[in-house]
Amino acid sequence: MTRLIFILLSVAVIAVTVSFVMSLVRSLGGGEPRPVSGPQMEFSMPGAIQTIAYVLLVILMFGVATGLIGGL
Repeated sequence: MTRLIFILLSVAVIAVTVSFVMSLVRSLGGGEPRPVSGPQMEFSMPGAIQTIAYVLLVILMFGVATGLIGGL
């Protein structure tokens, strides 16, 4: 159980780090500046990443529901 917590914690740290690096690269990339006021455009993920995220979510829900992940 402790290993599972450490694995999930490390995945969370990696996700936060990747998010920080992506926002840093996006801000240093130049390009057109965003308007200060007005409608904000929403950033959508590519279809492949959405599909992978949905599949991982279903696997996680199946594992929790069956007790394979964190169950008795």
